[in-house]
Amino acid sequence: MQSTALDSATLNNIFLASFSADPNTRIAAELELKRLEPLEGLVPSLLQLVSPSPSTTIPVRLASSIYLKNRITSSWRIPTSSSSTPSKYVAIPASDRQALKTNLLPLLSALCGDESSKAVKLQIGAVLGKVVDNDFPAEWPGLVDEVKQCLSGNEGSVEAGLLATVEILRGFRYTNRDPSNTLLPQLISTLFPTLLSISQTLLATPTPTAASLTSVSTLLHLTLKSYKLSIAHVLVPELQDQKTLVAWGSVFLGVVGRTVEPALYGDAEEDEKEKHEWTKCVKWAIWCLNRLFTRFGNPLSLSMRPTSSTPLISETPASDATSSAAMYGAFAERFTNQFAPEIMKAYFGLVERRVGGEWVGRKSTGGVLMFFEECIKPKSTWTLLKPHVLQLVEHFAFPLVCLTEDEIEQFTEDPAEFSRGHFGDFIEDSYTSPCATALAFTAALVETRKSSTLMLMLNLIQTIVSKYPAETTPKQKDGALRLLGSLAATATKSKKLAPMMESFFTQHVLPEFKSPHGFLRYRACEIVEKFESCDMEWGERQNLEIMFAAIMGAVTDPDLPVRIQAAIALPELVRYEEVRARMVPNIGRIMQELLKLANEVDLDALTNTTRSLVQEFQEEVIPFAVELTQSLMESYSRLVHESLEIRKKDEAGEEGYDGTYDEKTFVSINILKTVDQLIRSLEASPTSLDRIEVIVAPGLEFTVKNGMVELYDEVYEILDSISFFQKKVSPHLWPLFEATYTAFKNDASEYFNEMFGCIDNFVSFGADVFSTNAEYRRMLLDMFDTVMTSRALGAEDRVVACKLGEAMLLHLRGNIDEAIPPMVERCMTFVLSNGEDPDFIVTKSLYLHSLELIITAIFYNPALSLAILDRHDWTQRFFATWFKNLSKYSRVHDKKMSIGAICAIFEWLASTNGSAPLAQSASQLVVGALQVLKDFPASLAARAEYEESFARDEEEEEDEEFVDDDDEDFEGEDGDIVDSSDDYIDQLVRKELERNAREAADTDSEAGSTWSDEILWASPLDDLDVYKKFTETLTALEATQPALFQLATTPLTAEQRAALEKAAAIAMQGGEKSVQPTNSAIAQM
Repeated sequence: MQSTALDSATLNNIFLASFSADPNTRIAAELELKRLEPLEGLVPSLLQLVSPSPSTTIPVRLASSIYLKNRITSSWRIPTSSSSTPSKYVAIPASDRQALKTNLLPLLSALCGDESSKAVKLQIGAVLGKVVDNDFPAEWPGLVDEVKQCLSGNEGSVEAGLLATVEILRGFRYTNRDPSNTLLPQLISTLFPTLLSISQTLLATPTPTAASLTSVSTLLHLTLKSYKLSIAHVLVPELQDQKTLVAWGSVFLGVVGRTVEPALYGDAEEDEKEKHEWTKCVKWAIWCLNRLFTRFGNPLSLSMRPTSSTPLISETPASDATSSAAMYGAFAERFTNQFAPEIMKAYFGLVERRVGGEWVGRKSTGGVLMFFEECIKPKSTWTLLKPHVLQLVEHFAFPLVCLTEDEIEQFTEDPAEFSRGHFGDFIEDSYTSPCATALAFTAALVETRKSSTLMLMLNLIQTIVSKYPAETTPKQKDGALRLLGSLAATATKSKKLAPMMESFFTQHVLPEFKSPHGFLRYRACEIVEKFESCDMEWGERQNLEIMFAAIMGAVTDPDLPVRIQAAIALPELVRYEEVRARMVPNIGRIMQELLKLANEVDLDALTNTTRSLVQEFQEEVIPFAVELTQSLMESYSRLVHESLEIRKKDEAGEEGYDGTYDEKTFVSINILKTVDQLIRSLEASPTSLDRIEVIVAPGLEFTVKNGMVELYDEVYEILDSISFFQKKVSPHLWPLFEATYTAFKNDASEYFNEMFGCIDNFVSFGADVFSTNAEYRRMLLDMFDTVMTSRALGAEDRVVACKLGEAMLLHLRGNIDEAIPPMVERCMTFVLSNGEDPDFIVTKSLYLHSLELIITAIFYNPALSLAILDRHDWTQRFFATWFKNLSKYSRVHDKKMSIGAICAIFEWLASTNGSAPLAQSASQLVVGALQVLKDFPASLAARAEYEESFARDEEEEEDEEFVDDDDEDFEGEDGDIVDSSDDYIDQLVRKELERNAREAADTDSEAGSTWSDEILWASPLDDLDVYKKFTETLTALEATQPALFQLATTPLTAEQRAALEKAAAIAMQGGEKSVQPTNSAIAQM
């Protein structure tokens, strides 16, 4: 170790003091460490303190290693700017940085060789990961040479070298780590021959004792993980080489084929075995074999899609993009024919050993099933798999599908936890749950190779359930029904099998609603839900009645999981008219049961069911909608308070986060969505809305004030709905406006888009309050200005800000003059932008909205707006830009805005007696107005057509009919099965690449193509009749300012005069009403 400037003995005493029972001593030690933090020499002293030494106790070494890890984590990465500086950042001196990199691998080697340093080794390993991630390769070019040296040393040095290799390769999880595609091949050429040699040596090493197995597995696990990380996105040519592939493949297959005596695991429990180093070896060996096949070695999985080194969103023409088929096609053919059969043989051996009683980890079991699933589609692998399907399902997959004894015990002893595990949003991860993987495998079998497997599977299920209860246990029958559920989508679509399912249900499913075993009652409910979600057909309506009665009875079952599953099944039955009719008088009781369940256990599945029923029975729930909202918001209040406590514990580093935060969040989201549906159903009941507003406001305010941003979408959707339907902003809602502003200014400005609908309604329906409350107006203007000037926000956010600005000027006309200067100045900056600042990109949409906000400002107050334009010498450029883009403003609203602004200018010019310089261009204003009026009938027609189309879309629900290809499926299907989804994705990719190429060649495409009418948007301009307003303005001008009138009309051509007269005639005939398209005209469009 290098000499250090700080005394290690002093540091040792400080860390000893940090363990003191005296809080004052502990605080003093922490303050001293804080003082030492920026000093040069601290890091080398810490490294010395962490090193194995009889003079330093393990607790002190561990504490100092944790401190070092936290120091490096918070401050190793040097911030690029002051704005990105972390709050805990304290610069590390350059000499300390160099000392750390010089001593890190030697220290780690020493720790790896010291049995007592395992916990310390983990902390220093994390330090290595942080430094490598930040510094390699640019700031640590010699690292690879250091690693090579470690790999040729003793066991501790080899482990340190392997740990460093893993950290180096971990960076290649991100495709932008090696944009030149040269670094990874260099690393593999340099390090992997040594890694392969180490792996082969380790695999050949006998492991007669538990200690020797752990020692060998620790190193082998790291070599396999290194290989795994190297093929995360690409398979470099060095690893495609036949000799190299065979060598590494032999290692993987050797790991999979190796039998470990149970005694070598000792007395380890199931969870401890899962964490054993040998279990990790088998897991990564299977992962690598699967990845080689599924990503690179299966010809059917290759496509025209760009590889990870070719970005999807780029300007590279489709013909130049390197596809996975081009890169790996030859390798895939060779791999499928020569190597895939060997993998399958090894996996069959592992399955046989597992069936025979050998312990195999959960992820390894899942990995084997995933490989078998991938082998279903290619002809070559299906030929090998097909003869073994029945044995695989019956002896391997089926036992995995059955509930374990622990699960059955949990069903009874801890039903809430069982429910969270089986109904939650994060259940049945296909990688960690062999049951989920087994079900996915069986579903893929019958969906892809129906003629070969569907009847085989159904016969197996029939055999098992037919022997119940004489030979089949309740657990086995439950597994058979669970297996049946995975086949629902395929079985119900088969013309031959669908009619048979009703008989199966009456014999083997419906009786289980009365089973003494709660888990079988639960499974019966689940099978009903799965088959009904696939539109199962009932020939005998009596059987349907029995099934519905059974589900309704199960809603009040004594076992919680049964009640939950029955409730989840209910929405699937509403499609039957007779069932719906029976549910209508009971909907109140059903909703009460659902709310009771929701209070027993927090499950998104339950709130989703409640929301589905509220949507289905909108009219029926109206009488008790207020009470239902009250109950929902009580549950919501409990959930958000609990979630906030979990979040605070997590932020404080306490053990508060266990996954329940996410589940509570999803439940909260669905509660808010249900409340929003209730509000929408009460649109015609203002009294009920008033009561609901009082109920929901406190909970929503709490959410916003506490920065629970994951709920903002739904919170602001409710606020949008309730303020829109009431057409007012009551005193209960104004605190939410204040909370929204505070949240926006603190750290939620990126949620401005979600907030906008609500804020827009506040402006539209609360104009009277804003008109008299200067502080509220300041908040509005500050939000607008923040969005328009923030480098953290983008063009889409600024478009929304322009919409807010427009609403402010239209609804607060005459009461918010202070907004005109910043709005005009910010918007003209974007209109005149040359696009050089990457943080202020001006899209075509932002360009048009910015320009329109200036037009709105002129409509609001032409004198003030034009004065600002004059002050910056922008007037001429503004008018030229406005009139050049008149055709881009195709909406009715935009055209009304332009006419209103032009009329406002004429009125202002009249007030100045025509003395303003702009009066000399009066005729150009008339010409611009005539252009707008000429296109106005077409805009009216387009909006009418859009409204008609929108109404049709709201009323019509088109059902997609399933085209039954049952007869074809039951004929020969042993060839390759091409995934149609892959073809579809390939088509999307081609189109995306082609579109990017077109856009690169045509940067001047029409900006107005996406400028559509917002038919649900109401504004003060709706009452403005453009024909009448323009005609009245010119008539008044002629009467009061004849000279100005002459300036405006004398230069007009004969054609323009005719257009002017036509506009006047239309005004006389009723204005806009006279040019509105008829229904028959709309129908012909």
